[in-house]
Amino acid sequence: MTRAWLNLAERIARTRVSSAVSRYGMAMALTPATVGLALLAAAGLPDSFGREDSFWFTFVGSLIAMTGWLWIWRRLIRWTLRRAVGAGSATGIAMINLLVWQPLWQAGCVREDVLRVGQSATLLGLWSGTIVWLLWRSLSTKWTSERLSHVIRNRRQQMSPLVARMITGFALLPFVTGIWAIVGVACDDLLNLSERLSLTVAHTVGAVITIVAWLVIWRASVIWDQASRRGTLIAAAVLLGSACGSPWIPRTGDVTEVLHYVGPLLGAAVWFAASARYWQWREFGTQSIEDRLRCPNCGYCLAGLNQARCPECGSVYTLEELLGYLPAPVG
Repeated sequence: MTRAWLNLAERIARTRVSSAVSRYGMAMALTPATVGLALLAAAGLPDSFGREDSFWFTFVGSLIAMTGWLWIWRRLIRWTLRRAVGAGSATGIAMINLLVWQPLWQAGCVREDVLRVGQSATLLGLWSGTIVWLLWRSLSTKWTSERLSHVIRNRRQQMSPLVARMITGFALLPFVTGIWAIVGVACDDLLNLSERLSLTVAHTVGAVITIVAWLVIWRASVIWDQASRRGTLIAAAVLLGSACGSPWIPRTGDVTEVLHYVGPLLGAAVWFAASARYWQWREFGTQSIEDRLRCPNCGYCLAGLNQARCPECGSVYTLEELLGYLPAPVG
């Protein structure tokens, strides 16, 4: 293949990634919209149908988030009966929890409200991550000949590993928030810990989950050298330090009182910023054209040929087929 032909293939593959990033931007816009509409529902539907405002905030917010999530990413899903049933089942479990609206244990009026909201937020995060990794994308990150054949036959994109990682990272927000609420109520109500100890345990659990999950999601996309490892350790220490130390700041006013709760948020900001600053990402194009430009039928490398005919199996393709469905680089 000529260099101009390969450059065109690269541009088309980049366009596919750009489409996914645009959808991710829409998902980002969904977050403030969901919170705003949920707050309006909580204010406009007080005690409707015997439900309190915390129910309407959680119910409307979860419904908008799940519906919007499915609508935004629907075209990157290779729908099969198993995936449709799985997505429906996961959605059903989350909705049943909302409709039943019962806490995991009896903890008193205010604590039970926090517990219900925490349960729903945790399930929403699990819903997002589970259906992405188990239902929507192929667990294999390699473009096998069978996978290429399916893409060409069906003329549609698939959710790439990069997009799946982005969505799963986004799902950490409700998941960690829900776990923080559940652990905090459990420490206060079941273990009878002091307020500071309860906050310390809840903050620390949330910080550990954030660090471990973020590393698991992105580890395959990072080139781990000495600088990236050092930056990761420092950022993790800052996040864990803010989680463990913020509840023990002496209370001298409203600012220090608020710091008991928002300290870990500042530490999390440092953690995510450091991952963007110090991690060296495997950039687009690091995977060789020989690894990606292969015959969809037998997997033979087609790079360097002057015609779109596989010399191994004899299959013939149009340039539109090979160019339009050239897979993006792995990672």
